Amino acid sequence: MSDKGRLVLRAAREGCTGEMRAIAQKDTVTADNAYVQPIANIEASFAPPTDMKPVRLPVPVLLGTGLADSVLPPGRQYAAVAALCSAGNEVVWNTYPGATHNGGLIAAFPDALAFFKQTLEGKKTPSNCARIAEPGLPTTPAPGIPFND
Repeated sequence: MSDKGRLVLRAAREGCTGEMRAIAQKDTVTADNAYVQPIANIEASFAPPTDMKPVRLPVPVLLGTGLADSVLPPGRQYAAVAALCSAGNEVVWNTYPGATHNGGLIAAFPDALAFFKQTLEGKKTPSNCARIAEPGLPTTPAPGIPFND
């Protein structure tokens, strides 16, 4: 991390998105100046987005993905879902067109609430692993979704 990048990192450890955004804007922190080496070199060292290890979980899982999420791109989320499905988990994966990283939480809330209520009542929500498909690149954020920034 560069000196500018460390400012945002500290905000991430001690605060939330708002604090990080405020510092990044105030100090003009970008992906180009937050690191001591080019971001392309750093990204090249990441595991491929489909290189997720299958893990078996003891409970059903609901995952929601905003298809306009550029923080945790839908393709990476798909890879996690595919790995969970390949391990035999009971997974429900819902996608939300136009929802970003933050907006996805809002868009997914009704589904999450219903899923947890059903689970607590001992009812099973059918897995949709057989129907998942790679979503592609993040789309454009849609208007009208709260916190969809």
